[in-house]
Amino acid sequence: MASLHRQLLAARGHDLQVDATRLTRIGGLGLQLLLAAQSAWKADGRRFGVENLSQEAEAGLSLLGLPADAFLDDEG
Repeated sequence: MASLHRQLLAARGHDLQVDATRLTRIGGLGLQLLLAAQSAWKADGRRFGVENLSQEAEAGLSLLGLPADAFLDDEG
């Protein structure tokens, strides 16, 4: 989680599309980090999205109350 946080901080100020191909599950902390990043990018007027979610990751989002398309960017 700390590695993802560092990578997000380094990308701040630029449009970002996160490739979640290798993500097989998502927990509360990971979701919180992605939601905070999404909010920060929106506040900065930048694009943020998560692509290539596995079915398992989509199911995890659903269990946490979010639709699978919660992280599609505005161009999504």
